Amino acid sequence: MPEKPENNKNNTKLNPEQKEGLLDGLRRGVASLASQTGQFAKDTSEKIKDFAEDGADYIKEKSEDLKERALQAKQELDRRLIRPVTIEDLCKEAPSLPNVIRVFDDDKKMDNEISQGAIGFMDVIGGLKILNVQEKHANELLEADIPDGRASFLPFITAGLYYNDPYLNNRFINLDGYFKYIEKAKLAELDQIAHKLGAKHFKVNLMEERKTFASVKGKQKTRAGEGKDRVGAEASAGFSFNTSERVKIIDENYFTGSDTPEMPELIYFKGNSNIQTLIDMRMSGGIVKKTFYLEYLTNAEFSLDLAKKIDGAIKHYGFESNTTVSSEIEREKRLTFEYIIEF
Repeated sequence: MPEKPENNKNNTKLNPEQKEGLLDGLRRGVASLASQTGQFAKDTSEKIKDFAEDGADYIKEKSEDLKERALQAKQELDRRLIRPVTIEDLCKEAPSLPNVIRVFDDDKKMDNEISQGAIGFMDVIGGLKILNVQEKHANELLEADIPDGRASFLPFITAGLYYNDPYLNNRFINLDGYFKYIEKAKLAELDQIAHKLGAKHFKVNLMEERKTFASVKGKQKTRAGEGKDRVGAEASAGFSFNTSERVKIIDENYFTGSDTPEMPELIYFKGNSNIQTLIDMRMSGGIVKKTFYLEYLTNAEFSLDLAKKIDGAIKHYGFESNTTVSSEIEREKRLTFEYIIEF
């Protein structure tokens, strides 16, 4: 039988130099691969680092932008809710002051950063516009160049609610004494009218209109029945009527008199037809004694609707009061000045 060839594995043998060359090639290949892998890893790491830094900067920038927008949105919301007012705001255009001003000592709205530099804030309570001024800033209104005139406060500046004098703009009167002040101002003007016209004597009586209810009873025969069976019925009726009664003399004065009358300066009775008639008659010399009836309070000065709104504001701000402005208006609507003047 023929012999089987020997395995190539046994036939292939490397000499020492070949082995060393092969190992050296392997070492260089491994070193090259390691070098390339290290550079790739290094490049990849740097790219990831750069990307991460860029991403962090982007997120930080966007976060700050969102934060700024949120702050601006909050400030705008606070501005709409608080409605802060500066002196500069009031000096821009007329009319700048509403008819009602509240002077306050402290309010949490002034603690908001949006109120920095403000003297107060604006409110609308039940349709009534109200300027709220912190007491420590109220004096600034006295010196400010407000287009429709500098403000003044009577009797003095203190915490409370003030209403504008309807005849002297921007003169604000504390509501606690408002009606008494207006009464005294009107009486002083009636005194001045009498003196300027050369009167010797004048008197002002306060008249109050009072409603009286009366009832009347009577008997009326009916046609039901005959003779002694005829039926009689009794009926009553009621009705009311108004009467004016003198409450008291609230002003009276005597003068030496003058035959050369002067034109009086009118504020509270400017445009009043009765006073204008008196002036015309005296200037023409055709009057010796005359009695006039003048409204104590007109709708132009203070309406019942306005009084109800102010009552709402008083309740809203927590002011204490023994009465309401509405009840005071209803009472004063029943009052009249009886003005008696002699020359």
